Amino acid sequence: VDQYTHVRAIAATNDGSLYMASRYVKAAGGCSAPPGADAAAARASLGKMRLMLDAARPAGEPALARLMISHPNTSGLAMDQSTRTYAPAHFVRSVEVRQHGELVLRADVDFTISENPSFRFYVLPEGDAMLDATVIDNQGLVFTSGTATP
Repeated sequence: VDQYTHVRAIAATNDGSLYMASRYVKAAGGCSAPPGADAAAARASLGKMRLMLDAARPAGEPALARLMISHPNTSGLAMDQSTRTYAPAHFVRSVEVRQHGELVLRADVDFTISENPSFRFYVLPEGDAMLDATVIDNQGLVFTSGTATP
């Protein structure tokens, strides 16, 4: 997103329902903006994840889950002002979260998501509510993480 515009997200649920949200955003720089982090530091933390489930909720109610991924998500379009070269594209491609092996979140994404992306979603915890996340990037690197209800 390189200009002021509406951004729309559409989600399909397991029962086939579709939901859409739209927000007007003021954006500048977009995919050609330089990365916000030091490249060496970004590589050092590549693929580290935090997967958390909110414990403060009434029994039987959906719980807020958060997945934070350390990944530079470089688009390949940003020029390094020092070397005048372009860093190769390296971004998250697929995100899956499962609860006891059952899929609860799947996102097929590309370089348009942010550096160090974060996903928030709701799950209905069952038993120990074990969640597992798998992230695959465009270079074929696979990262995994898991957590249980706090």
